[in-house]
Amino acid sequence: VKKMENVIRKLIQEEMNKDSLQASENSQSSSQSSTSQNSSQGTSQDSSQGTSQDSSRTKKKHKTEGRLTNLLNKIRRQSANDTDEEVKTKGIQIKWKRFFPDLLQDKIVRADSGGGLRLIEVPYKVPYLFKDLLHAATLKYFNKNSLNSFGEAPHQCILLMEMADGDVIDSEEDLWQFIRVNGLVISKTTFIFHTKINSDVLFDTTCVVCQQSDYMTPFGTCMFCEQGYQLPNILIGPALPANPTEQPALPANSDRPALPDNSAVQLALPANPARPALPANPAEQPALPANSDRPALPDNSAVQPVLPDNPAVQPVLPDNPPVQPVLPDNPPVQPVLPDNPPVQPVLPGDSVEPLVSLRAEINRGRVLDDMMRLFRHTLIGEDTEITFAYINYRGEVEPGEGIGVTRDVYTSFWIELADGFCIGENMRVPSVRHDFFEDHWSIVGKILVKGYRDTKYFPTYLATAFINYCLFNNVSRQCMFQSFDQYLSESDRETIKLALSPNAEDEFFSSDDFLDFLDIFKCRSRVNKSNVNRIIFEIAQQELIQRPHIMASAFSRRFAILKHLQEFSSPENVEAMIYEKTRPTSKKLIALLIYNCKDDVDREIIGFLKRFLKGLDTTQIKKFVKFLSGADIILFEKIEVSLVDQGSDFARRPISHTCGPLLEIANSYNNFMELRSDFTQVLQPSDWPMDIV
Repeated sequence: VKKMENVIRKLIQEEMNKDSLQASENSQSSSQSSTSQNSSQGTSQDSSQGTSQDSSRTKKKHKTEGRLTNLLNKIRRQSANDTDEEVKTKGIQIKWKRFFPDLLQDKIVRADSGGGLRLIEVPYKVPYLFKDLLHAATLKYFNKNSLNSFGEAPHQCILLMEMADGDVIDSEEDLWQFIRVNGLVISKTTFIFHTKINSDVLFDTTCVVCQQSDYMTPFGTCMFCEQGYQLPNILIGPALPANPTEQPALPANSDRPALPDNSAVQLALPANPARPALPANPAEQPALPANSDRPALPDNSAVQPVLPDNPAVQPVLPDNPPVQPVLPDNPPVQPVLPDNPPVQPVLPGDSVEPLVSLRAEINRGRVLDDMMRLFRHTLIGEDTEITFAYINYRGEVEPGEGIGVTRDVYTSFWIELADGFCIGENMRVPSVRHDFFEDHWSIVGKILVKGYRDTKYFPTYLATAFINYCLFNNVSRQCMFQSFDQYLSESDRETIKLALSPNAEDEFFSSDDFLDFLDIFKCRSRVNKSNVNRIIFEIAQQELIQRPHIMASAFSRRFAILKHLQEFSSPENVEAMIYEKTRPTSKKLIALLIYNCKDDVDREIIGFLKRFLKGLDTTQIKKFVKFLSGADIILFEKIEVSLVDQGSDFARRPISHTCGPLLEIANSYNNFMELRSDFTQVLQPSDWPMDIV
């Protein structure tokens, strides 16, 4: 600061000396010119003298402005030099890019998923290698357990330029030299922290149908049998086999595992599969046994199968055949295949032989994505036993497991789907999206059926008319109007109520409220009292049936296995046993309470709980039921309430055991306000950690 003041003082003094010198020169020249002037030329001389004085002032003004401009530039340069000496670090901008298996491409990770733009402070004008910047970026996006927000460990990390077409930067290169050589501006330069996919960890690229590992495409299908699916190991733990004693062993000289002797697997093979030729090396192919009655392969066969030493099943492939497996002489199980077997349709997510059990870990931050990936890529059947566990926002696996966690996973999936993929208010229907197609909705239908069979959970926010259409292909007029009434917002519901009332006046149909309602649904008809009922019914059909017809078609194929159940046998049973029975209300919850009061204090606390339940609205009741059981609908026959001693008031809080459900309440509440305050704080989050085994 003192150096700057001295510079300014010196420069101002120089400018003042220049101004005084210029003023003295101007005064001397003006006095000499005045003595030599003739008095007879008064008028003309005065005008010329005035003109010369104006021009001299203008020149003086321009010179002064130029000197002041130079002065300011000198001050700025001096200030910049001093500032550069004081700054010790510079901020380098970093973005994180990773591979998304569900999209099969690399993308920048957004801030709400743990990514976003990060700033790394780097020593300025000091040798700093890119490998040090790479290490600093790793610390920014990975926690202390070396896991990112997706639960992944760093495998192969590289640095890229954001606008350099993916050119990799040498980790041994100096950062500041790189910026200087390429003429980059620090504030406008962003580096990409790219974490490569670890294929050994993320995917097991073995086809689950033909057991080949060299013909898998990036989209999960097998070029060898044209129907296989990849098994991702990112979410799935080890699955238990159906018959552990019948695990096939790999033959010594075979690339494919032999099928077990008692195999009950029926392969649905296409009629003319486009099978790539296997690497043929006839000299190394084992010969068939001497006493084998199987036909020999043709001489000019393009396909040379690799046969194990003692195979249980030996496929024989002619020149251009449909694939016909040749069975052993006396097999325990004889699969019967027709001459031209029809191609059995395989729905997305279906499998030839489902898994018996598996363990799936679901991230709380992306339940929908993980569930869609799980049911699309794994062999989950109707009887597959799935054990769910949550991964919290810190990347740690929560210890809680059981039916409560399973209900919570399915409920969270449907809540997330309702907000992002459905339209409506109290009741909703699936909405058309550019990134969600029929195969995706088929997976959603599979999740719905599996969730209902395992936990009896059904998303009751789906409109009754839509579900009845999926099940029975028919919807009554009364059901259509009731579903459409709950589909609309509160204000539109009042508008329709007035329009359908017998006392509606003709002026109402030209009011702004009613015209806005018609404009929302793009209705261009002229509505009056005589046709309003018909037009509103047509709008309801359009919104509840016609627009989501693709989703209804996908759901209908999945719902076929539910029709034999009593609750899905008729529209009346669907309304009574699926919607009305499970809809939570304060009256139902109070009736389900079971408690054992030892004294008047316990009875008073139970009274506080009942009073709290009576004061909850619809949204709060659903949150209370989800906190209690994991699901936001009533799937239990009773609510056990236990009054316990939780120690001090600081540790006092409601605790729920979702598998029961069991609700633990402290026995130290002095009044209703204390209990209401504790429950209100507990119910504020949208989810709760499952930390009780």
